[in-house]
Amino acid sequence: MEYVYHGSPIGGLTYIETKISTHGKNWVYATKDKSIALTFLQKWNDYLFCQTIHDGKHEFTERVSNIFEEIYKGKSGYIYYLDAANFLEGQTSFSPEVVSKQREKVIRFEFIEDSYEKLCEMEKNNEIVLYRYPNKPDYIPHDDSDLIKRTKYFLEHSHDKKRKEALIEYAIEKHPKLKEALLSLIENED
Repeated sequence: MEYVYHGSPIGGLTYIETKISTHGKNWVYATKDKSIALTFLQKWNDYLFCQTIHDGKHEFTERVSNIFEEIYKGKSGYIYYLDAANFLEGQTSFSPEVVSKQREKVIRFEFIEDSYEKLCEMEKNNEIVLYRYPNKPDYIPHDDSDLIKRTKYFLEHSHDKKRKEALIEYAIEKHPKLKEALLSLIENED
């Protein structure tokens, strides 16, 4: 693997700096797959849509109606190519994600004019699968109960009480039917 990819809405970067994300570690996040980097051209999270690899193909599933269009339509971004040498695999729960503990020099970049059009083009070319709400693959529960386990993981990897409370509030806002189960995660921490 010569390159890894980092997606960003910000242009003109010569280095990708480390930052603390949901894992609570100060890393540069990248991926071995350009289609996944494409999803990071704009901000999103697991409560809006999810990414999975199923039968060797990347699948993206809306958790909220029309969220792909809302996040990506008419919005540009950059896919940065980084040297794969310093990146570690297996540090997060998402296997295509790789991390570096130091800032990384940009080797080159690709400008994407409309992120949504690019996702649709990749779908049309059978490079990825997009499930639009309310459609879901069989391995994702129709009641979204898998988000409870995901939230528990995020809570376990954060040490900031206010951040944890904000996460629970946000998760309830996006998925009110999970309110009781989500609130019990915070109650069980005390």
